[in-house]
Amino acid sequence: MIVVLLLSMCAIIIKQQYDLNLYKNGFDITGTYEHIDDNAELDNKESYIAFSKDEQDQLKFYSYKQFEKKTEGAYRETPVPNLFLLKEPEGKSESFLLLDKKSAYLISKDNVIKKYNKISDELIFINTDQVENQELSAEN
Repeated sequence: MIVVLLLSMCAIIIKQQYDLNLYKNGFDITGTYEHIDDNAELDNKESYIAFSKDEQDQLKFYSYKQFEKKTEGAYRETPVPNLFLLKEPEGKSESFLLLDKKSAYLISKDNVIKKYNKISDELIFINTDQVENQELSAEN
């Protein structure tokens, strides 16, 4: 009984330390494009964003909107922790993505913010704010 209790406590401490490291050091980017394609949780989602590595270990992001094709882009880190500049293919558009422990906030050029909730450790986020996109106010 005591051994089980100690093992449980160790598991909790390890998990909390892992979460703390993710928060302090930024998020690890894991997974592959194929893994994202096979993710059953994404079926029938209206919109999602996913981070991944391709076969050449290049960092990529993928976005999907229902009834549209999946787009692939690249991203780079900014000097601000957990803030990324996303660039869609051919430089079509740029936006910023701010990550926290459970959510991502996509900030477009026209100052529209969309909130996404994290659904996996592989940095896959689904949009939970389909209808109401709020504009950034001047004081923000």
